[in-house]
Amino acid sequence: MKSAILTSEPTTSDVVVDTYHGVEVADPFRWLEGHQSPRTRAWIDDHAEKSRSYLDSLPARDVLRKRITELQDREAILEIHPCGQKIYYTKRKPGEQQAKLYCRAGIHGEETLVIDPQSLGEGDALSLTIIDVSPDGKLLAYGLRTGGQGARRVRIFNLASGETLPDELPKSAIRGFGFLPDSNGFIYAIQQVGKLSDPQAAKIHFLGQPSDRDKIVFYAGRSQNMRLVAGFDPKSCAAVHTVIRAVGGRNLESVHLQMLGMCGNPLMTLVDDSPVSWDVRVSGDQLYVFFSEQEGAGRKLVRVPLDSPDLSQGEVVLADGAERILSWQLLGEKILTTTVEKLSSVLRIYGVSGKMQGTIPLPGPGTAAILGGDAAGCFYSFESYTQPCEVYYYDFAKGTSILFGSRALRLNQIVLRRVQYSSTDGTRIPISLLGKAETFERGRAPVLLTAYGAAGISLTPQYSPLAACFVDLGGLFAIAHVRGGGEFGQPWEEAGKRRNRPTVHKDFIAAAEFLINTSMAAPNRIAVAGGSNSGLLVGTAMTQRPNLFRAVLCIAPILDMLRYDRFDNTQFYVPQFGTASDPEDFPVLLSYSPYHNVRDGERYPALLMVSGDADTRCDPMHARKFVARIQAAMKSMPMQERESRPVLLDWNRLRGHFATLPLSVRAEAIVDRLAFLCHHLEMEVA
Repeated sequence: MKSAILTSEPTTSDVVVDTYHGVEVADPFRWLEGHQSPRTRAWIDDHAEKSRSYLDSLPARDVLRKRITELQDREAILEIHPCGQKIYYTKRKPGEQQAKLYCRAGIHGEETLVIDPQSLGEGDALSLTIIDVSPDGKLLAYGLRTGGQGARRVRIFNLASGETLPDELPKSAIRGFGFLPDSNGFIYAIQQVGKLSDPQAAKIHFLGQPSDRDKIVFYAGRSQNMRLVAGFDPKSCAAVHTVIRAVGGRNLESVHLQMLGMCGNPLMTLVDDSPVSWDVRVSGDQLYVFFSEQEGAGRKLVRVPLDSPDLSQGEVVLADGAERILSWQLLGEKILTTTVEKLSSVLRIYGVSGKMQGTIPLPGPGTAAILGGDAAGCFYSFESYTQPCEVYYYDFAKGTSILFGSRALRLNQIVLRRVQYSSTDGTRIPISLLGKAETFERGRAPVLLTAYGAAGISLTPQYSPLAACFVDLGGLFAIAHVRGGGEFGQPWEEAGKRRNRPTVHKDFIAAAEFLINTSMAAPNRIAVAGGSNSGLLVGTAMTQRPNLFRAVLCIAPILDMLRYDRFDNTQFYVPQFGTASDPEDFPVLLSYSPYHNVRDGERYPALLMVSGDADTRCDPMHARKFVARIQAAMKSMPMQERESRPVLLDWNRLRGHFATLPLSVRAEAIVDRLAFLCHHLEMEVA
């Protein structure tokens, strides 16, 4: 096996010392924040090349690749957009790198290819998404994304002629799009890449006209700390403009209702600088508003007449109960909701008055989502730990579901067990354990532990080729449902939010200790894995309890908690994590910020850091600085020990926060991660 020893050592001139509220904090690798500096690019290339050589030399890669191909390279419907009698959807078939756009005339209609992104001549990294279909059914707006970046270009496709129109929106974050009622143009709101301080406005573009003649119908302002989100209902010509401002550590929302097409496009402010989130939609002659009365409180759905939208006089249709409403959709005279109960999705059907009409039966415990529909029925997706995502159509009148697409494989050898453990304060935390029956019987298994614990996100059962393969190899895959998530309502989320953030870390570390103390996990054979906020969680666990873990898989993380809110749009994350500029937030952030809690001379577990240039949600500087700091901390260790605890950087220039790289690239990344984990957990791959 090839060595992967690389050292990043700061010079005296590199070290920057910042003072926060009278406390001096050193930052030895500030220079690695410069994405395009020659020094940074050379550092990335050096580390990526050395790490690539090490990963390629790990044993049993061919065996792992074969199994991952079996688990991942299956037919997959990624999105669906019903429009009248036509159903548009994207689907990837076995052996294909990206999904193509198809159409059916009805549920049982013949499948017709509409757009193949390969035909656009931009390579395998180009993926396609459906944006909207015009009211007359003649035009389709689609988005094009390169690699894993968040930004997309928008093009307009003539469904009758098969031609793409010259009208195009540049590579941007799409904050709103909708065709006009007569289909001769569209309203849109975008934020162009690299232009965060540009004016933000909702505009109307008429087909065939140059973009510099687009008409501004709503102007939000010019500020990097502001975001405009626009919604449009073509039947009523009502536009809903939501302006979100990051101010003083809070996100304040203002919601404006605009009736386009009426004289002067009259504008009405529904909400002004509210500290809670608002979800406003139009259906017929009614306005539906989903909100909470105050921060941390339960939410309710109210209905008011569109022509006199006085929210104080709104009729309450639905409200959060013991389980929070995670999402909702209006389909004809029905309201569909998604909640989480017993760590699994539940889909409910209500009338527009709020009377419950029933639930949509699901194949079992899993994760479900409403994808769209009409008054006759709806499409929904379902997946579980043992079943890849499938799409179904539910007929409201018949009360039955039919599969839309091919049946996915079933992994019946995977057994799910759910138990509870005590965190440091005595709170009982659920943990989901996946393994083969013999793995549970044998005990003391190698374990891969993960969790999330932020933003009210619930870890309901989802399909993972990596987890399935790890279980196949005799491992135990563990999901701790720590506080900060949404599994048990608003109090559960608030218990791990902002200055309560250390609670999440304690819950997570307690999960590892529980697995060892109950002999489910073999000591010194526990790895942790996580991405995005979960990457922060595993980075924190690694620096707080390095001797508890054998290996760490950290993907697209946030790790410098004193400077995270200075990059991209992360100022909107402050209500979740806090900010070092706040004297009450600062000591909490400093106490756990992984980058700032690396200790020289400490024996840290093997680390595989995964990141790339295209990530605009969790800036890749976090990955670079943390890798460099860990390497510097372990430079005094004997060479043999450093080789047994490599610090690796898997870097892809096109990797971002979206899982839209070509299938073969994503499969090879899973092989890298499994080979790394199996080697350091001493798992036999046969």
